[in-house]
Amino acid sequence: MTRSEAAARKETTVTLRSWRWVLFDLIQAADGNFYRTTGNGGAFGSGTIFKMTPAGDVIVLHAFNGTDGGRAQGSLLQATDGSVYGMTSSGGTANRGTIFKVTSDGTFALLHSFDSAEGTTPFAGLIQTVMAISTVRPRTTVASTVARRSR
Repeated sequence: MTRSEAAARKETTVTLRSWRWVLFDLIQAADGNFYRTTGNGGAFGSGTIFKMTPAGDVIVLHAFNGTDGGRAQGSLLQATDGSVYGMTSSGGTANRGTIFKVTSDGTFALLHSFDSAEGTTPFAGLIQTVMAISTVRPRTTVASTVARRSR
């Protein structure tokens, strides 16, 4: 590629939104929107799940209330069913963290609440395998597997 071709292909970076204390990335889903969680804030102070359009408009899909999770951790995952999955490090029935899913229209489902016997305070992302969506916990054993409960 010549210099003039490279100059013609010069890309422009546009900042649509900025956040403080960003620990985990936005994901871009198949619908073209970007999805992310916050660890604090929202209607109940326990964090949110939001989507952002390519134009930068932010829509809160769910506000965690503590019983359904709080302090979301790890990057989100869009699974083959089209839903977005993630984890929180607190909240749930034992206040030890949760696994959740949300659809692009904001339909929220609590899939699992952690308890002390299986591990607490998850702080990583999820992966999708052929049979299930599993937690990934660095330097520890896998705490739980959520096997297609939502179908």
